[in-house]
Amino acid sequence: MVDAIEAGRADIGFTAGTVSARQRLAFHPLLDDPFVAVGAPNGPLAEERSYAMAELVAMPVIVMEVGTSVRELLDGACQRGGVALAPRFEVAHLATAGALVAEGLGISILPTLTLPVLPMERLVQRPVRDFGAKRRIGLVHQPGRSLSPAAAAFLEHAKQNLTKLRQACPG
Repeated sequence: MVDAIEAGRADIGFTAGTVSARQRLAFHPLLDDPFVAVGAPNGPLAEERSYAMAELVAMPVIVMEVGTSVRELLDGACQRGGVALAPRFEVAHLATAGALVAEGLGISILPTLTLPVLPMERLVQRPVRDFGAKRRIGLVHQPGRSLSPAAAAFLEHAKQNLTKLRQACPG
């Protein structure tokens, strides 16, 4: 999507707002997506409480591959916390991470908007108390290039409706 915008094949697009994309494109934040830990109910996250990053990375961790916004933010959280990440598995697809976690092969640390892809009926989610960042979701476009009337209207519509949603569902 970022490549399509940079090449002029798209006017505007949704992104997780990775640092690299924000450096190259104009970014309009819409919402923040906090990270949670997910695991099998009888696994390392069986205790219903929040977990520290140091505890989580000491467990068998299943992570998204390098180059994804999820991994970029996870690596940043580990760096900020001074903890080393040694993944048990590194996967390209969220569904793969969810399947491995559901089979009890480890835990994962993911943004909440990714959870519908996972078999959450077989998993538990727990707060991460010191992740230190949220995945920022927003719209991007080429800087210095005017948006088409349709893209500008869409951006305004998205902002207004997300504001209404936040007011209706605080927290």
